[in-house]
Amino acid sequence: MKKKMKKLFIPFFILCMILLAACGKSETSSSNGEEKTIKLKYASIVPETHDLYIYGAKVFMEKVEELGKGKVEIEFYPDGQLGSPADMINLANSGAADLVELGPSYIPGKLVLGNVFQLPGALPDAEIGSKVIWDVFKDEDSIIRKADFTDNKLIPLLGATLPLYQIVTTEKKPLKDFKDLEGLKLRSAGGAQDLMVKNLGAVPVSMDRSEVYTALERGTLDGGVFNLPSLEANKTIEVMKNLTTNANVTSFVVSLGINEKKWSTMPEDVKDILTQAGDAASKSLAESVTKSNEKALQNAIDKGYNPWTLSADELKELNEMVAPTWDQWVKDMKKLGFDGEAAIKEMEEALKNY
Repeated sequence: MKKKMKKLFIPFFILCMILLAACGKSETSSSNGEEKTIKLKYASIVPETHDLYIYGAKVFMEKVEELGKGKVEIEFYPDGQLGSPADMINLANSGAADLVELGPSYIPGKLVLGNVFQLPGALPDAEIGSKVIWDVFKDEDSIIRKADFTDNKLIPLLGATLPLYQIVTTEKKPLKDFKDLEGLKLRSAGGAQDLMVKNLGAVPVSMDRSEVYTALERGTLDGGVFNLPSLEANKTIEVMKNLTTNANVTSFVVSLGINEKKWSTMPEDVKDILTQAGDAASKSLAESVTKSNEKALQNAIDKGYNPWTLSADELKELNEMVAPTWDQWVKDMKKLGFDGEAAIKEMEEALKNY
């Protein structure tokens, strides 16, 4: 009997091995022997009317399609469909999403040093700023990359800034003098922006982009610091009336990340496709957002907005008001165990290339 069972066991074992091999092969191959398409979920924090989509995500996906020729398929979920901006790291690390858009303002406790680019006046303009940010994020020796990506088990695929931010207020809160800002409740995306708004004499109110329109309409917000193209994308242009045209109070850093474990499982040719797509999208944002900002400013003026173009003396006064933000931010970083001064130095070194 034992001998008979042994004879039966051997072919059964061989059959199991064949089935296991077939199952393993099906993970990477289709039934006709061709490579299966790699499907990636892309979690975006903005609607498809936003500059980050038009010049970033859309360009990225088109480049993936062009280079991949069917190897990679992206399922795109806009406007926080998979989670809020604060959820993005968790989405990537849990596997709920593969590609996630990231903003240091929204996750300041984890995306800590990327806020350095959002300090007032840190970047001369959006084009240079975007190039500098992407240079830093690509550098595997960067302390900013280590804090914001490596420590969060992420690999950066894109880096840029949106147009430099202006101060925008509702019709009931005119902008003619810096004294007009005192006590105003201004929307801030968080992080270094909060510190800057306080130094303007206003009250920072951190809230998700999706809540801003209603808060402005109801008067629980008096305005905020915004990049001008976002006013149209988020429709907040309908409920505000006054803006600065040439202030450089902050910026908004954006990036695209992928979980490092997911990245490690990908074939090298797919990694190359995603890397090239990220380069293309970063370049597109750098080259496009300044023109988009000019168009948005003109559109706001055409809609009856009251523009406040700061004189040289007013710009100097503004810079003096927000200058303490830098030291305050460094102190906050030290409390969290991060070297803010080193991050500033790294940013300044990268800026020297432009």
